[in-house]
Amino acid sequence: MSGRDVAARRRVLLDDVTRLAWDLGRAVREAGALNLPVEPGVREGRDALARWALLLGQVIPPPR
Repeated sequence: MSGRDVAARRRVLLDDVTRLAWDLGRAVREAGALNLPVEPGVREGRDALARWALLLGQVIPPPR
């Protein structure tokens, strides 16, 4: 595995985690708007994904 592959995979991971946090937050808001229950821990899971995305953004260099 070359260094280039690792850098690209890290950027993809950052994109995936960011998208997951965004989509989960949107789904929770939509469930609330439709008066549907949200399982305990789901909001905390979204917050954890958002924190992880921030941390990854700090250690993964931006694409050149």
